[in-house]
Amino acid sequence: MIKLFEQFNNEQEIHDLCKEYRIKDYTINSDGSIDVNGNVSLSAYEIKKIPIKFNKVNGYFSCLECGLTTLKNSPRIVMNNFKCSWNELTSLEGCPDFIYGDFDCNQNYIEDFKYFPKHVEGMIFITNNKIKSLKGLDGSYYGIYLTGNITLKTIDNDLDIKKRIFCDKTSLPREIVSLNNEDRVKVFNHSVEYDVFDKDGNFNKKRFEMMMKDLE
Repeated sequence: MIKLFEQFNNEQEIHDLCKEYRIKDYTINSDGSIDVNGNVSLSAYEIKKIPIKFNKVNGYFSCLECGLTTLKNSPRIVMNNFKCSWNELTSLEGCPDFIYGDFDCNQNYIEDFKYFPKHVEGMIFITNNKIKSLKGLDGSYYGIYLTGNITLKTIDNDLDIKKRIFCDKTSLPREIVSLNNEDRVKVFNHSVEYDVFDKDGNFNKKRFEMMMKDLE
């Protein structure tokens, strides 16, 4: 089959971009996305958006400190860590669907977990953002760092966290922040079930104490 001129130009542009950003060992898919057999690092390039459409990366994907305002063109599947910290992101739209390592999104302006990946195998790092709501965290996760999200005042979604939660320097009640890790995990996994926070976000200490007693 003869390749159309437009297709050739698009493919050549992809090759040129891969060379510019030092991406090697890749395959171009029919939709213009690429699969990469290895790691991808766009870190410290001054880019507002990811310049190539990625599909699958068999290593880690790093776009740290680029000035990104969107995650559009992120790979759908990352077989190791996905790192997008120290950018200008206000939304997780465009995030990968599956991450088989850590999700690292510190130091951005994310307010909620809408568009969060369907699966994250490792830790979730989303410190020093503007998180107000935990809705959208609907999977089962190893652990999460919420440190520094001073906008987080309530737990409005029962999570399924297996091992670790860090929530210091948030605006959650001190009764929760001061708990040991094991008890914090219980609180984040069951607060909605026990109505620890009312619909206006007010903390009900009696219901909190009842929950902790039930979950001993």
